[in-house]
Amino acid sequence: MAKKKKYKAPDLKDLKVVPIESMEIGLDLTGANSTEFVLEDNPRVHVSVLEEQLKEAESKYLLLYADFENYKRRTQKEKEELKSNTKVAMITSILDMDSDIELAIKNIKDDAAREGVELIASKVQKFLKSQGIEPIQTETYDEDLHEVISVLEIGESKILDVASKGYTLNGKPFRFPKIVLGK
Repeated sequence: MAKKKKYKAPDLKDLKVVPIESMEIGLDLTGANSTEFVLEDNPRVHVSVLEEQLKEAESKYLLLYADFENYKRRTQKEKEELKSNTKVAMITSILDMDSDIELAIKNIKDDAAREGVELIASKVQKFLKSQGIEPIQTETYDEDLHEVISVLEIGESKILDVASKGYTLNGKPFRFPKIVLGK
């Protein structure tokens, strides 16, 4: 391992004083992004030019900062949407199985077999709930939440049958229940 040399500050006695012929220094801003030093008669001009450059730099900084904040928000939103869409795509296949299990429970005649299938259905429901997925209520008809696939004339308005259950993901519906409506 090589030893690092320590920096030693020069002794002020060793510095040479070089006389400057003119103390008039300013900036020439005639070029597009020119930062050439030129001689000026008035040091106040130099200060005002530097103040203008500072204001311009602050303005550019604020614009860049705002752009970066917008970028961070946009990418965070895109990540959340991607996560949600992936979750919905994965869960959709499980929801199809849940519908099949519900149909099987309705049609099984043997009580022991029905109990086993109901146990599986409760585990699936528990998994869906842990993922933020809740079934949409189907007791009362809501035209914004229910998809009517058939209407039967019975004299009163109520839901007669649920062909396919609907679900919400974190409170937002993503699969609407398909119902048979009586009117």
